[in-house]
Amino acid sequence: MGLASNDDTVTRQGLRILNWGFAHEGDGSFPGTGDPHHSISFFLEAASRSVLLMQEAGDERHLSELRGWKRNIRIAAGHLIQQGVFPRDRGHSMDPYTHRFFLCAAALGEAASALDDPRLRQAALELANAGLQRQWPDGTNPEKEGFDVNYQAVGAIFGLRYLLVCDDPETSNALRNMVEKALVRESAAIDTNGNVDTAGSTRLTMEAARSGKAKSMDYKLLIQALVFWSDISGEPQWRQMAANVARARNW
Repeated sequence: MGLASNDDTVTRQGLRILNWGFAHEGDGSFPGTGDPHHSISFFLEAASRSVLLMQEAGDERHLSELRGWKRNIRIAAGHLIQQGVFPRDRGHSMDPYTHRFFLCAAALGEAASALDDPRLRQAALELANAGLQRQWPDGTNPEKEGFDVNYQAVGAIFGLRYLLVCDDPETSNALRNMVEKALVRESAAIDTNGNVDTAGSTRLTMEAARSGKAKSMDYKLLIQALVFWSDISGEPQWRQMAANVARARNW
């Protein structure tokens, strides 16, 4: 956000957050973290994406304030793909949640791009292809064996983030097709005024977030997914849909 708005204060706040996280990394396992595989994936994706954005912006001054980021990203990514870490609880922590395959692909793919690491690049590719195989013919990326309007958008945005660093043409084409089908399915739950119908979702309102409250729709990620896909596909109706959703939220 700081880079987009050219706000030095916000950028530095983001750097402090990342440095705080890296300081708790240890051997890459971030001791004491709840739901560690999933939580580390989120942090690695955010950190790697932040590095890529600073590099693309030519912001070496701020990047230099991100202490030891190469080592930290490499250790965290290495931990995630370490034998016995990822496969050990896959049936519990991965298989029921399609979006997690695209989250992990984005995290490892962005780390690979930041570090120019072929091992991480291959791991990301394998995870993305595993996620692609899970999509249903109607475009549903299943969460707990059904459609969830929130996590459908979450999976799409992480699929798009991985698409931006994926250098495999066949997988890139498959990701484009996945996202288009996923968002067509998602759009069926969005009316012309931008209101999102959450009824029937397999996880939304059915599960508690870490705050203890029922999980709610992440409109920010939905809007990002729609805007990103509009820009990538060149189809303006998706950006208009995003504007309708934002307007419905009084944003």
